[in-house]
Amino acid sequence: MKIIFNGFFYNPSLNQSLIKIIEEFKFSKCHTFACADSQPENFPSHTNVVVYDYHEIAKGEYSNVEWSKITPLDENIISKMRDCESIVLKMMDRLRLDNYEERKYLYLKHLRYWHHVLKEDSIGLFLASGIPHEVYDFIIYKLCKLKNIPTLLITYSTINGVSFISTDLDTEPALEIVKAYQEIMSQQPTEVVLSERFREHYDFQTCKEKDPIPWYTEDIPQFVVQDSLKLISEYLLEKIKNPFRTLKQFIDLQNLVHRFTNRIKHFQKSREIKTLFDVYDRNASDPDLQQKYIYLALHYQPECTTSPMAGVFVDQILMVEMIASLLPKNVYLYVKENPWQTWECRNKNFYTDLLKIPQVKLIPRTFNSFRLIEKCLAVATATGTVAWEGLFRGKPVLMFGQHFYQYAPKVFTVRNIEDCKFALHQIIDCNVKPSLDEMKMFLKAMENTAVIAYSDIAFADKASITDKENTNNLFYALRNKIINLGILPLA
Repeated sequence: MKIIFNGFFYNPSLNQSLIKIIEEFKFSKCHTFACADSQPENFPSHTNVVVYDYHEIAKGEYSNVEWSKITPLDENIISKMRDCESIVLKMMDRLRLDNYEERKYLYLKHLRYWHHVLKEDSIGLFLASGIPHEVYDFIIYKLCKLKNIPTLLITYSTINGVSFISTDLDTEPALEIVKAYQEIMSQQPTEVVLSERFREHYDFQTCKEKDPIPWYTEDIPQFVVQDSLKLISEYLLEKIKNPFRTLKQFIDLQNLVHRFTNRIKHFQKSREIKTLFDVYDRNASDPDLQQKYIYLALHYQPECTTSPMAGVFVDQILMVEMIASLLPKNVYLYVKENPWQTWECRNKNFYTDLLKIPQVKLIPRTFNSFRLIEKCLAVATATGTVAWEGLFRGKPVLMFGQHFYQYAPKVFTVRNIEDCKFALHQIIDCNVKPSLDEMKMFLKAMENTAVIAYSDIAFADKASITDKENTNNLFYALRNKIINLGILPLA
């Protein structure tokens, strides 16, 4: 069998889990991706390995590919991938491509190449160490779904060192939790005993003395935007201090033009950022916490949590408009910008459109999120951690995207207006709320179904497991999932 792997080469632990999978199932050919400083090592001799440089592929640079031998695209495949195309064109915000023609060209190039590879190599499995969101990998994933090629995706959770393995982003990011949770609920336990990892997370979320700020958001940016003249003066001073380097760059005219153009763009963006957030800050005001309100914390963008995990609600104003249109006049929607947000995926129209909605109140970016959670009727989000934090504070959730906790108690999945109406009725009229006992049972369901491992190197130091444990846990979990797909190990 032939396979496509995405990820896994960011540290030795992930690399080894993949090598063990290849050895176990004797894959004859493997397409995979790596950076220059994280090349795959120790591949079995029986496997033909095609390694793509991640940075080149991200830009659509397929080295040594004879395009005359690559199957052209036709109306049939392009039409069937329309849904993917609309998502990908938005996903390319992360690539900073400014115009439609550039984005469409890159999309069709990726589509043509991987459509050809999947067919010509008879690919039997796509395995990703995370949720596909780097454009090329999402196109591969969507092509596999179209062609009924099995996919396995390692998805993260909000608990350090806790992951799940999914076969489908749209229908089951962690579906096994549902059955486990229902079984625990049916037993009506008087006491739920959690393992150390999950008990510590429960204690962390329910601590009264300290806000449970995630480690990756502890340092809030100050948003001090430098003035363009100051940047220019510093740039010129740098050139004066390094005359030989400046001369060398001058000789390389193409490099000089490129660097100068980028510097001008940076100057322009610094001005745009200041103007953009001036609009938000002038119109934001401290919230009246005695009012009835739903709290919506905007996601940082561009990022995986909205593209692709939020689906159509990657345009976050759609969530705001839907909720606000259905709220009673005495209930407000408090909207708070993500403190990490930059100029990307925002413009003045985004904020002015929010301000035109009567029920919407903009909240200062630096206002404490946990104080907003404590007093709200509910939390609204695409897939944000803010909703998970709300559940431990007895707050129901309107969830517009796909993430593991969509199965948690009193989380209302919203895809359309009727879903939103039902959720708001339950929240405002029926006063439904999750309890801590329910959340403890949900944590137990997670404990019974999760993989104690990480697949993102950023979480390695926080996972509290050794490299060997991580390798083995990932290997055995992936092995079982692959077998469940009907793919058996070869002797």
